[in-house]
Amino acid sequence: MVTVPLAELLYTHFPDLQLRICDGTFEELSKKLLSHEVDFVLYDGQEINYVSHPERFVATPVLSYPLICVGSPNSPFLKQEDDLLKCPWALPYISTGYRRGLSDTLRNELKKNGAHRYEINNMLSCIELAKRGLAFTITTRMNVEQELKSGELIELEKPLTFFDDHQIALYRLRSRQLSDVCRRVLKAIESFAKFR
Repeated sequence: MVTVPLAELLYTHFPDLQLRICDGTFEELSKKLLSHEVDFVLYDGQEINYVSHPERFVATPVLSYPLICVGSPNSPFLKQEDDLLKCPWALPYISTGYRRGLSDTLRNELKKNGAHRYEINNMLSCIELAKRGLAFTITTRMNVEQELKSGELIELEKPLTFFDDHQIALYRLRSRQLSDVCRRVLKAIESFAKFR
């Protein structure tokens, strides 16, 4: 979810540093970490609770972003339905860990209403569906700043209170310390987060 702003930040602050930014599921990225293809992974802080052999990793929270619900101001669902839980939602894949955290009432309500219509593993696609008025989605404000300023998207009241914030953690191998360069990159990322 933060790939583009993060890439801009890192290439601006470290133009001579050879950086490789990868996107993927935690399973894909942790394999790269285990095979020493990458030095660290920035990913959802909850994921450490659901990986096999978590003792191999050190997870350090580095960023926390409030999540917001957004949709198109022209969405027909805003005019037709008072209960947003009955409207279509486009949400990224919800991991088993998050599904366990959803209350039974909310899970049953989404299932009963058929509201979780799109399960897409790409946040940009979820945002695009919201911009086109085909669904609502939940994302960080950072991901939709421009669309909110332009009025292309509006912030909605959060019917899914479970999604209060999104915490990103830095994952590294317990057996491998971060280099000085990695620590400098991490400090830049942390300072970037303070201004968002």
